[in-house]
Amino acid sequence: MLLADVLAVCLSWYLYYLVRVTSGWIDIAMEPDFWLPMVALSFFWLFLFFVAGLYRHWYASSRLDELTLVLKTVSIGCLFLFFVVFVDDQGSTVQVSSRMLIAIYWTITLASVAFGRMAIRSIQRNLLIRGIGVHNAFIIGTREGGMALYDQVVKYPGLGFNVVGFVGLDARTVRGNPYNDIPIVGTVNDLESLIEEHDVKELLIALESTEHDRLLDIMARTNSHRVGMKIIPDLYDIISGQARTNQIYGFPLIDINPQLMRPWEESLKRFIDIVVSVSVLVVGLPFWLLVALLIKLDSKGPVLYRQERVGKDGELFQILKFRSMVQNAEQAGPQWADKEDPRVTRLGNILRKLHLDEV
Repeated sequence: MLLADVLAVCLSWYLYYLVRVTSGWIDIAMEPDFWLPMVALSFFWLFLFFVAGLYRHWYASSRLDELTLVLKTVSIGCLFLFFVVFVDDQGSTVQVSSRMLIAIYWTITLASVAFGRMAIRSIQRNLLIRGIGVHNAFIIGTREGGMALYDQVVKYPGLGFNVVGFVGLDARTVRGNPYNDIPIVGTVNDLESLIEEHDVKELLIALESTEHDRLLDIMARTNSHRVGMKIIPDLYDIISGQARTNQIYGFPLIDINPQLMRPWEESLKRFIDIVVSVSVLVVGLPFWLLVALLIKLDSKGPVLYRQERVGKDGELFQILKFRSMVQNAEQAGPQWADKEDPRVTRLGNILRKLHLDEV
């Protein structure tokens, strides 16, 4: 997809250059460079496409949704270029208005990018139908509901789901023979180990609309696994705000997507996180050095406390904090601190109350 976009953007610039420069239809004082703008535009568009979310997994997604996003992104990008780059035509002998030029470039770019992406998606869809690149999936729910959902899924191989097993809700629901040679692999209680064992990437959930707690339990059990979750529309009301409707071939599935922010919002938030964090650390550096000195004077041990924690998607990372307890406070193993914990130092008590230990 990245290659298709690069080729589309370069082709757009080439065609635009033919119209504006080579054709002779527009008078220009001097011929502009060809290669440097093409490279700059390639980086510009790829960055914009990434921020807009055009490189997310459009796995078994609607082509219309993707084309709509391409239309929005190309339109925003061309408006930006109009104000930043193309306004220099006012100082030249160009007889055609910049608005006409940007309209020509917008049309060419939109057509090129859309055509390239639809060609790639058609190839991908054909490969999925042939069983290439499909995702292993579990169907979770009652036997009747699971079989009904399975029958719907196998009608549309372009969805890209390879159902490798049924997961029952409890011990009673796992009894019975395989359905169409698809076995019952276990219960929801074993879901985490089953996902790893069968390399499952998608969970297709077939529950009754009244089974709120079961769905929330499934979501909690898979929180640390990178799996997609899709449900039939009946359960939409209980996960309001965490779902996105997805219809392929007229077959509706609701995609449970806890990452609600758009990619550009995630990028902006991450940028703000870094800027604010660095600013707090740099501006407050004299104070942090004073805190470090006081920790050293107050008790024996290192200034910073290091511990392994579990972060997003179950990833382990090392956290660094100002030490607020005595050295080797967790020799007997990690444990929650009590309100009047004797392991907390005098200065540590102050740091904890002001949350300065967490800076």
